[in-house]
Amino acid sequence: MHLAMLPIARRSPVSLTASWVLAMTHLGLLGTKTGSIGPANVVSMLRANLPARRWGPALAVASDAADGWLARRTAPTAFGAYADPLADVTFWMRHVWAREASFKLRATATGLWLLPLVAIAAAYFVGGRTVDYPRPLAARRLSACLQLLLALRGLKG
Repeated sequence: MHLAMLPIARRSPVSLTASWVLAMTHLGLLGTKTGSIGPANVVSMLRANLPARRWGPALAVASDAADGWLARRTAPTAFGAYADPLADVTFWMRHVWAREASFKLRATATGLWLLPLVAIAAAYFVGGRTVDYPRPLAARRLSACLQLLLALRGLKG
């Protein structure tokens, strides 16, 4: 799947390789009952590798809705629980820094999406063990609102 995305994404082979390595090193989160990565996880990984173009935000929002719909109708995995928010952050960070004109909005989005990553990494090193990624409802809704705002701004031009 990652090789197929290389010519489409027009991204650095290093970035796509990093995406592949992250996916491969976390396949254990699929569990033992799953025979494949599953359609919802494929859609999430595709979203993470969408190019930051004018039509990117519309595809990101549509793919986010699609992978959620697919995950609820199939067997959700721990891999998907991690892949979905990481795909959102990966695409939207790339989009906001490539296409958003407002520095304040770029800085706000960066802070909102990277703060949980920094907090989890700090807790990991301080506690000496892995920490589950907390996804409070308020944070998910705030992230969705920010994504919609960025998508609308991106479609305007």
